[in-house]
Amino acid sequence: MSEFGDIPSVVIDTAIGELPDQRKAATIRRWLVQAHEKATDKEREAYNKERQAAQALQEFESQRSRLEEMEKDLESRKAALDLEHTRIAGVAERLPSGLSKTLEGASAAMNQTMGSTSESIEALKNEVGEVTKNASGIRDLVSALPSRSTLEEWANSQDQGRFQSIRAFISESMEKLKAQDTSEQSAELEQLRIKYETQSHEVSKLEGEKKALDKEVQSLGNRDRESLIVITNLQADRSSRDQTISTLEGEKESLQQELESLRSSDSGKAVELNQLRSRCRVMEQEVSTLRKDKTSLGAEVELLRSSERESSSKLGDLRAECSAKSQAIADLQGEKEVSEHKLQKLRELHGESVKMSAQLEAQLSASEQEVRKLEQRNQDLVGKADGLQTENSKLLQDVSHLQTQRVSLEEKAQGFNSLSEEHEETRKLLQDANVEIGVLHNRIKRREDECERNSKWREEVREENTAARDALNAKETYIRDLESRITLTEAEQEELVAARSRLQILEPELGHVRELLEQETDARIRSEQDRETLNQNIVQVTQDMSSWNGRYTSLSETHAKAEEALGKQLDAAHRDLGEQWSKNEELQTQLTTVTRELGAKDLEMANIEGQLATLQRELQDERRRVDEVENVGENVKSILETLESTQRLRKELSDTKSLLKEAEERLIAQQAIGQGFTSELAKMYSILAESLSDLPTAPGSNGSFRMHYVATRIAPLLIVPGAKDNLEAFLRRKSSNWHCFEQVVSTGPSHGDVGQGKCSKHVTGCILVCVVSYGGEDLLMFRER
Repeated sequence: MSEFGDIPSVVIDTAIGELPDQRKAATIRRWLVQAHEKATDKEREAYNKERQAAQALQEFESQRSRLEEMEKDLESRKAALDLEHTRIAGVAERLPSGLSKTLEGASAAMNQTMGSTSESIEALKNEVGEVTKNASGIRDLVSALPSRSTLEEWANSQDQGRFQSIRAFISESMEKLKAQDTSEQSAELEQLRIKYETQSHEVSKLEGEKKALDKEVQSLGNRDRESLIVITNLQADRSSRDQTISTLEGEKESLQQELESLRSSDSGKAVELNQLRSRCRVMEQEVSTLRKDKTSLGAEVELLRSSERESSSKLGDLRAECSAKSQAIADLQGEKEVSEHKLQKLRELHGESVKMSAQLEAQLSASEQEVRKLEQRNQDLVGKADGLQTENSKLLQDVSHLQTQRVSLEEKAQGFNSLSEEHEETRKLLQDANVEIGVLHNRIKRREDECERNSKWREEVREENTAARDALNAKETYIRDLESRITLTEAEQEELVAARSRLQILEPELGHVRELLEQETDARIRSEQDRETLNQNIVQVTQDMSSWNGRYTSLSETHAKAEEALGKQLDAAHRDLGEQWSKNEELQTQLTTVTRELGAKDLEMANIEGQLATLQRELQDERRRVDEVENVGENVKSILETLESTQRLRKELSDTKSLLKEAEERLIAQQAIGQGFTSELAKMYSILAESLSDLPTAPGSNGSFRMHYVATRIAPLLIVPGAKDNLEAFLRRKSSNWHCFEQVVSTGPSHGDVGQGKCSKHVTGCILVCVVSYGGEDLLMFRER
């Protein structure tokens, strides 16, 4: 097997060696060289296409990796925005609860103050001076509390500002979402609408809570007024009791005088003495009842002390809540710093997206320029194909003309058989004409191949143009997607800026709440001090009561009045306890509402996680589709390569069959050459021709050569070892000057340059060689001088 496919080398070499005409042998050899050139060109084109396909695949891989990175960035940014929205919603939810807790603390302080007031009332029964001091302390505590108008103004301003900011933020978000309403964001818009409805419901709940807080503030004001009324009543009671005490002291003195007078008087007044004794027994009974009342009052004092302990535990809880709020404020500040860091990252991502869009625009312009170049090249190829077709028609005309000349020359040769010299010349002319006809056939065939290649190239250019247009459309779509994502990023950035401004607005509110908590803590400390003072006063009053039991035996009417006042106070304490229970129930209802809201938030988080899982599944599907497209591309590539190789083999097979058929026809027409010296000589020439057949030579007419002379001259030179290497080195030098073939082959490629002069070794009959460029390839051209 030879290097030209399925051609049997022995048959071709035998056919070329046994041909008597060396010109035809050279033509056949040239055809074989051209077939090898065509095969090389096809292989080069296939390699170039494979390399272009590999580059396109690599570019596609890089674009896919960039898209995956951008998608990951968008997912992380979306998660960050979701966290930011959740945090803002938490802040918006915590503020009303903090306000309600503050008001509850104020109400608890008021209740505790009322408790201390009741204790001071009990102390006033026994020690009027201590009651005055405690009443002044109570006034200080009441004056330390914020007034009802201040609380109402603060609550209304804060709630209205917060509600307005929440509603403005929600309306802005809805307007932005409506402006960006697309088919891909319809599901997200529906979820945001549901979230808006939920938040509207929460706002309505917050308004209800605000109304409840207003009612509580109003009730606190009413209690304030009631406490002032009680204080005035206690002052009036104090004055009345002072008068009663003065009257009782006067009665005591009169009774003592009467007893002394009775002791000194006669027995006739024994009845009055019995009356006085009965009156003393009645007073002793009243004293016993007073002692029972004292024990009951001790029980009530124990109840008040238990309520005091509960109040102190509530105070500790309030302090813990205050520390928790301080920690929450610190956490909010940390989240603020994190949000600023995320905002900086978003700005950097925005800059990178702007750079990427600029790069894509540059790639788009470069692709458009490349498409224009390809279209211009296609037009040039179409013009070149038209020129080749016209040249082909001219060559066909030349062939027909040469055929007519050949016919005429053959007729002339038949008419002048007697003239041997003329016959010989005519025979040479016929041979030259045959050579020219072969060369013209070769040119026609080459022109046809070029036309076919141009048509294929035109089809490939058209396909490349189509692919380039598809790529441009894909890039335009990608640029539009990037612009939409950039718009979304800018909107998210604006939302983050608005959220940060809202956080800055909420900071003074939190500071105000902190100040209120500090004031409340100071009030608690003062109330504890007052409570300790009252406890000491109670102990002192108890001791005083044990010493004054004998002195107040005659105070039945005053005791009745005191008992009635204590019953009223007990009823008021029961009413306060009922109100406290109702408040606790309201707080339990609010806790249930908050629990339901937390459940709704958990459902929203579950929905967001489901959306994220859906996006991840879509990403996996997209990757799977990309892998399928790559597999299909590889299959198409392998099919195209198989088709190209099949077409190339079919073409080589047809060329080989035509060459074999022509060689067989010529072998049949020739006479058999006997075996011997000439046959061996022909085989040597065939071997020489085969070893030199891979050297590229320029196509053209060989009519100027005396082939038998050239063969006898160059055959001894080519058979020398190293001759082919020198000739290949001369081809690589690409020298366009004429060189002496003998000197190049024998001494080296740098020798034998004749230029425009004569050869220094041969006067005449010198074989010249040079290198020409034809069709993008370097070829050897020969000439005889």
